[in-house]
Amino acid sequence: MGSTEILQFALSGLTVGSIYALIALGFAVMLNATYLLNFAQGQFVMLGGMMVAILAARQGWSVPAAILATVAIVAGISGLCERVFVVGARRADRITKELVTLGVGIIIESIALLIWGADAVSLPYFSDQATIMVGPAMMPTQTIWIMGMSLLAMLALVSFYRWTIHGQAMLACSMNREAASLMGIRPAAVATLSFVLGGGLGALGGVLIVPLVPMSFSVGLQMSIKGFSALIVGGMGSIPGAIVGGL
Repeated sequence: MGSTEILQFALSGLTVGSIYALIALGFAVMLNATYLLNFAQGQFVMLGGMMVAILAARQGWSVPAAILATVAIVAGISGLCERVFVVGARRADRITKELVTLGVGIIIESIALLIWGADAVSLPYFSDQATIMVGPAMMPTQTIWIMGMSLLAMLALVSFYRWTIHGQAMLACSMNREAASLMGIRPAAVATLSFVLGGGLGALGGVLIVPLVPMSFSVGLQMSIKGFSALIVGGMGSIPGAIVGGL
């Protein structure tokens, strides 16, 4: 194998790894606040990709408007799922709640199939130029969007945790929920906020990768497994680790 092939494989790995990193970020946000692994995270990625493609390609929305609407809607759906399904199982143990999220993912897939059908959808690259040369190898310009937005999302989360009262409340709950509750923090509200943020991150991941990976209703579970794997490699709950683990 020559140096060109090695470089090409490395660039392909960075592209795929950036996708996994975004999914792992959503896992980490929810895990930090709730101690739960949300196995419906991949379905939120799927929803983000399918919704933005349908709004932009079929409904005629501008891509920026479709992106903003998609992230907001999917974040709201994620928060609603937490209030309806996870809170509904509040007396169950942790494993049962995580199995509930797996069931939520199946429900989301079924609804997506009923609404949009089984056909895969896609979008053009965000940049007019499809590829750029990196030495003798080629890299899709969409990779730059994915890697750049992954880095910005990580920096935004770190700033959120450090500089905002809601972020500090989430950190407090991740350290000791009982002590945080005694200090006036509402763990239930923090849990819902973590699902909103995690769902929004998942939707952002779907938005960014749909030009590279056509989306259909059935890709959610695969995305969850690979994002979860990146989370484990980078360290459970670590925001920078999610990026490193994906790459």
